[in-house]
Amino acid sequence: MEQIPDFLDATPVPAGRPVLLHTEVMAEHVLVRPGAAGWEVSGLFDFEPAMRGAAEYEFAAVGLFLTRGDAGALAALLAGYGLDRAAVGPVLSRRFLAYALLHVYSDLSTYLRLLPAPEEPTLASVADRWFGVD
Repeated sequence: MEQIPDFLDATPVPAGRPVLLHTEVMAEHVLVRPGAAGWEVSGLFDFEPAMRGAAEYEFAAVGLFLTRGDAGALAALLAGYGLDRAAVGPVLSRRFLAYALLHVYSDLSTYLRLLPAPEEPTLASVADRWFGVD
């Protein structure tokens, strides 16, 4: 907990044009159906916590609850979203963690219990483990 203020101070989040955010993209809110190449997303529901904000804020819940620290799954999702592979790295991973820490329903102790353990007990290591991309 005592690392959070310094981590957030060292991790600027860019101000951009606000977009509509679902804020809780997780397996329980995503509908899928069989498609030609396997499963495909067919819907998203539960917009109760929706709000406007920075587009990257959406990836906090995605990394925590959908890809759950799986670097390959996050890389595939970001590629499908259209994010250039060159844009993905430690700076972006740290921003995703910053948004996760700032998320309206953030619960770091639960995330630490449920998600893969980082190599070191630092927030930078947590960002690399949960939001890093192979």
